[in-house]
Amino acid sequence: MPGMGTPELPVPDGLVLRPFRGVRFSVDDPAKVTSPPYDLISDADVVDLLNSHPDNVVRLILPCSSPGDPSTTTIP
Repeated sequence: MPGMGTPELPVPDGLVLRPFRGVRFSVDDPAKVTSPPYDLISDADVVDLLNSHPDNVVRLILPCSSPGDPSTTTIP
């Protein structure tokens, strides 16, 4: 029939969210890759967590600063 194509989906205003596949680390102890809430971690704790496991989530929630990047945390 004429005019019977695929209907166009409406484009919402504002933020559009889409689901994504979660990431799971294969570790024997989940404590190795988790951390306390970001606002409860001292600078010394951040350094300890960064050194404890290469996949610790603190790398995502409190990323170390890059030169010229004001949006990240500076770790001593």
